[in-house]
Amino acid sequence: MDEAMHTITQKRFLRGSQQFAIEGHTLRLERRRGFSWEQRCFDLHDFQPEPLRIRHVPLGRILLLLVAIASAGMLLTWGMRTAHDNTSATAVFFGLLLAFAIPVIALLTCVGFVNVTAFQGAFIQTRLWHNLPDKATFDEFLGVLSERIRASRGHGHTILRDLRLANIIDDQQYHQAKELLKGRASGDLNSQEDG
Repeated sequence: MDEAMHTITQKRFLRGSQQFAIEGHTLRLERRRGFSWEQRCFDLHDFQPEPLRIRHVPLGRILLLLVAIASAGMLLTWGMRTAHDNTSATAVFFGLLLAFAIPVIALLTCVGFVNVTAFQGAFIQTRLWHNLPDKATFDEFLGVLSERIRASRGHGHTILRDLRLANIIDDQQYHQAKELLKGRASGDLNSQEDG
């Protein structure tokens, strides 16, 4: 199996940037958003090899935005036509208030759109922004990640993970068994090379 490091860097407006790096059987994630920075590491055998595609359209926010635009337009139009009436000042005030709120609602609506590809495990999930930085790079990274997850799950880690999740073995026993499996796998490779 190719043990080379594979990376992908994704950037989105208002969402910051995230960089994924696959090193052996480990996935490193570095995420930056504004002044915040987060770094996490995951064992690949904890993930399912098939990615999950998630697409979310914030219909409620879109509807709220359309209602706000229509209401602001109606209040301002009605307030301007009845300029000599007492209620016209109130209508103009609320129309202007809605007009200033519309960009905020529009921004929240844009942020609410989600189009990601997720890899899930028992207790974890990591999300890649779909087709960023470009489709070819994204598809290549996705293929390498799925292949590495399959390879890591084939080393007996699946049984160990299931035993750990069922609380049959504790963390120390889990890590000892992982080390034994790694040693056994490298011993098998050395015996094959000698033979």
